[in-house]
Amino acid sequence: LNNVFREELSKYNVKVTAILPGSTLTSSWEGTDIPAERFVRPEDIADTIHTILNLSGGVNVDEVVIKPIQF
Repeated sequence: LNNVFREELSKYNVKVTAILPGSTLTSSWEGTDIPAERFVRPEDIADTIHTILNLSGGVNVDEVVIKPIQF
């Protein structure tokens, strides 16, 4: 699906990037016994998106997979 969007929108200079976060520390995990350090921090995802947005105009990042080291 990402490739289709990228192909369709490239003529308008629109970039498409798939962000695939693993287990992310959000309120949906409240009440579990899993330690916080076993999750991806939302700030890490935001920082990644910020970095992608600040790349030069000729670059497109197709896909980013962000996973915790251990889960």
